Amino acid sequence: MSRIAPAVKVVVVPNSLDEHTFQPGQDAAAENVGFIGTYSSVPNLEAALFLAEQVFPPLLQRRPGVRLRLAGGG
Repeated sequence: MSRIAPAVKVVVVPNSLDEHTFQPGQDAAAENVGFIGTYSSVPNLEAALFLAEQVFPPLLQRRPGVRLRLAGGG
């Protein structure tokens, strides 16, 4: 992704995340949380719903400038 969009900050996070190690940047206005997946795959759909319903609302309270971006088909 960095190769095709060098001006975009790309962070790749594995499926298991140590929240004590990974801390988001301080520029809330430029922060995006994203999920890319094929939503006809039940695990991807469930993960996207969990992100949107459980993870994102408290994050949005702490960081009002953050945006949730979902992409994919199905």
